Amino acid sequence: MKRSAVQSTAAASFAVVVALISAAGASAAVFGTAPLNISTDAAGNAGNGPSGHPAVSGDNRAVKYVAFDSDASNLVADDANAATDVFIWRRPAGRAGLKLNRLGVGKLQRASVSSGGVEANGASSRPALDGSMRSRPRCLVFQSLATNLAPTDATPDSDIYIRDLKLGTTRVLTAALSEDSGNAAVDGKCRTVIFEAGGKIYSVSTRGGRPRSLGAGTQPRFSRDGLSMVWVKRGKVVFRHKRRNRTLTAGNGPVVSDEGGAGAGWAVAYNAGTKVKLALIRKNGRTKVRTALRRSRIGGISVYAAQRGVLVYAKGKSVFYLNRKSGNSDDLAHAKAAVTEMAISARSNIVAFAAPGGIDFVDAPGSTVKSVYVKYLPQ
Repeated sequence: MKRSAVQSTAAASFAVVVALISAAGASAAVFGTAPLNISTDAAGNAGNGPSGHPAVSGDNRAVKYVAFDSDASNLVADDANAATDVFIWRRPAGRAGLKLNRLGVGKLQRASVSSGGVEANGASSRPALDGSMRSRPRCLVFQSLATNLAPTDATPDSDIYIRDLKLGTTRVLTAALSEDSGNAAVDGKCRTVIFEAGGKIYSVSTRGGRPRSLGAGTQPRFSRDGLSMVWVKRGKVVFRHKRRNRTLTAGNGPVVSDEGGAGAGWAVAYNAGTKVKLALIRKNGRTKVRTALRRSRIGGISVYAAQRGVLVYAKGKSVFYLNRKSGNSDDLAHAKAAVTEMAISARSNIVAFAAPGGIDFVDAPGSTVKSVYVKYLPQ
């Protein structure tokens, strides 16, 4: 086992949301396929270390990839670096990618390697994937302490790297900064990466160049179309579009939708203590922030959340799905421990999360460590 690495819709919509969440209970029945463990080897054997921080590609309903980090050393061959690595799982095409009922399905590869395929000599973690409603995924970004992934980085600080999924190349994007860099996000067309370093948010082109400071903050995230972003500054969530910032209320872990049509604007969901806040920001600037969920933690938001989209969230050990258009709230999974790491696809047909197993999971025999699971939601 390795060592670990470092709104404006109608107000009635909110009332429906709160009422449904309050009534939600822990049912054994779940919506969609049973959660499938993808952090296994090709034969479906359990990882010998924990896995987490799942990320899902944003390519509409295709959802070609899921990425995660893992301390396991037995997921792929020749993993001997004794460090946390980043892996990318390719979802199988056709019915197999919809049923997701067999261990070892799909293709798992290690992504935190050099352009020549050399494994990292330091821990790598927290992947993010591109892809949007009109763009196929082309790249993956992650943070790493390694000094051998790119020739321009020989210092053991934390840097942001980009992996070209087609060319199989790896480059460093933050060699010009002396501060540790981490918590990166990439826009849907793989053009720009945002990340945090030294208490500030930076933006850098995927083609290279010196990172540009956007100001103080942490926890940056892009909308799938890359036109908007959110982060946390002095304990409050900040929304940014076309270089104009709007400060919302206190919170953390923000996620943001794409821009909705007919003036709907954007939806921003974030945690505020034990509540989930939902901010609806109209194109005319009018903003409403309400409590959408109680005793919950946000996991992801679909691209159309400003109008009719989906929120995925956890309440303790259970994961739920809320459709804002229909008002339906469904159980997705019941895990053995509290779920805090989740991701959702652009159109909410794939959900990924980390947990140490659960009720009716498609799991590796004898698996007891935290693993990454995916499930398909029919639409």
